[in-house]
Amino acid sequence: MLRTTVPEDIYNFEWPSNPVISPDGQQVVYERTIAVKENNYETHLYLSDVEGKTRRVLTSSGTRNVNPIWSPDGKTIAFISNRAYGMQVWLLSLDGGEARCLTKFRQGISSIVWAPNGKTIYGLVPVVEHSELETFHENATINEAKSEKEQEDKLWRDGAKRYLHLYYKNDGTGFHKPYKRQIVAIHIETRTFVLITKGINEVHQPDVSPDGKYIVFSSNAENENFLFGGQVYRVSSSGGDAELLYSDTEASSPSYSPDGKWIAFFGNHAEQKELLVIPSEGGDARCLSKKYQDTLLDMTFTDMRNLRYALRPQWSNNSRYIYALSTHEGRNEIVRFSNVKNDDHPVIIAGGDRTIFHFSFDGEETISMAYSTVNHPGKISAIRIDKRIQPTVIIGIQQKLFLNYMYPFSLKLKFVWMTATTSYYPNSS
Repeated sequence: MLRTTVPEDIYNFEWPSNPVISPDGQQVVYERTIAVKENNYETHLYLSDVEGKTRRVLTSSGTRNVNPIWSPDGKTIAFISNRAYGMQVWLLSLDGGEARCLTKFRQGISSIVWAPNGKTIYGLVPVVEHSELETFHENATINEAKSEKEQEDKLWRDGAKRYLHLYYKNDGTGFHKPYKRQIVAIHIETRTFVLITKGINEVHQPDVSPDGKYIVFSSNAENENFLFGGQVYRVSSSGGDAELLYSDTEASSPSYSPDGKWIAFFGNHAEQKELLVIPSEGGDARCLSKKYQDTLLDMTFTDMRNLRYALRPQWSNNSRYIYALSTHEGRNEIVRFSNVKNDDHPVIIAGGDRTIFHFSFDGEETISMAYSTVNHPGKISAIRIDKRIQPTVIIGIQQKLFLNYMYPFSLKLKFVWMTATTSYYPNSS
């Protein structure tokens, strides 16, 4: 029986996010966020098969367990957790056993990605210019590390601050600390690490080439804000000077093709996001989204915004197609673009009256996606793409979802999006 919501219902909601499909396309790891107290939330990781028949809890410690990534062989999941020493990388074998801590960076780590050989994990760590990585002492206890960090944060909060550039604070996070995120390589077996980039500008969204020789990333120029993007660079996976690959427009989320010949990324043009590709060594960019009328990336504003990630373009294994999220009339679509010349017609894979805030593609035929509707705060489903030239959704939005709720509910609200002289009303499904 349908009923209207009440404030206490917030504690019955589950917000799924960031589904990441396994290399073999058979399993999905995802985040599940719940409200536990006033203004407090917990996020844990779950594992499901793509049919939604099984569900396994992967984490129970800490309050933030996020950014899961699969090892190339599909046997281990790396993720970032605050269960000890701040936000650190943890490894969990799917064969059983407890997760083990891989890093102890004093300023934490983000944006992790696995090297193709499975021996190294790359991530972004805040570093003071011309300084070395800051770590907790190897034998420091959890309480000692917590006390050290609290003292450091207090000195920063109460101390004087001096800035020489325009962008010095952000809403929600406050004044910038004197750190710039740089790429670090973490060798899993030895737990040793190497700082790969040492520039004065902040690094964003690293991706590793299929042969493991290069790391591509986006970065803002000195004293510029990365809010709308920056330039595309690559650096040797062993370190050294970064090489500029693209700077014609503000760019973000670079992604290597599986054959290593191309790099796809999003670029700004006339206040819209376009899908561009360049040769992996740099060169002229080609726009693949000219015939798609809407902007790419998620430009909607919903209560799910805190569960979103910066989505990079996702390639098919044959390097012929690229899948991207778009914004269309106040909602989202997953769109397929072709990297083949003379095939410039986009194909909508999933859309409808829903906000899709994340999806993951296995490179062959299966996509998992997290989304919300007007009367449902969050779902995760799988769709399969027919291997014919024109892909079709053969499962659609599954009835057997990874996440289900205790009861259905409805909202006595009507949302209206205005574009020119036309009004768009979402349906109630």
